[in-house]
Amino acid sequence: MKTVRQFFLAACAVAATAGFSVPAVRAADMPVYEVPVVEPSGFYAGIFAGGGWGDSIISNIDPEVEGFMFGGLAGWELRRGGVVAGVEADIAFANIDGVNTVASTSADIKWLASIRGRLAFDAGSIVTVYGTGGLAFAHMDAAVATLTPSSDSSTLTGYAVGGGIEARLMENLSGRIEYLYYDFNQADFVIGPAVQADLRLHTVRGALVYKFML
Repeated sequence: MKTVRQFFLAACAVAATAGFSVPAVRAADMPVYEVPVVEPSGFYAGIFAGGGWGDSIISNIDPEVEGFMFGGLAGWELRRGGVVAGVEADIAFANIDGVNTVASTSADIKWLASIRGRLAFDAGSIVTVYGTGGLAFAHMDAAVATLTPSSDSSTLTGYAVGGGIEARLMENLSGRIEYLYYDFNQADFVIGPAVQADLRLHTVRGALVYKFML
């Protein structure tokens, strides 16, 4: 037993004289993990108002239409590295109408709606420019006074394309100016035996948008 104790003490003495130590860990030697930057993304909603003008072809007669609209919008967007992609839906109550007095033909657009994709790019610290396009819908009353029955209404389907510029006004509030072009397919109206009508419309509108960012 005495021999074992002497051997243990001798080993400890050798270790002490050898200067065994735990190597120091420097901060520079630690692995660096980058924390990803979380850019604002999420849902938003807003209101808008503006005007529109265009042509409605009713049985080859062209009553030009113009007027105003107002409505609401909602959407979702994802922002990464100065690029913003998302989807947006809107609906507008409209008073866009016109009459061709020579042919006693009239058109009256009651509402417009669309579901569109959006792709935007930062043009500065608070400004983005964007393009947009997708499906569009419109409800139109049409009338030809010389026929019986003389009026009918229908919902038209087509597409909308356009673009705009958006600027941040406050932390979660932005304003935008937007142009949209609508082109609707022909729809059947029960006027006289039957007539077909379509619609092409230009709109310009301003909007206020509140963003519920994540």
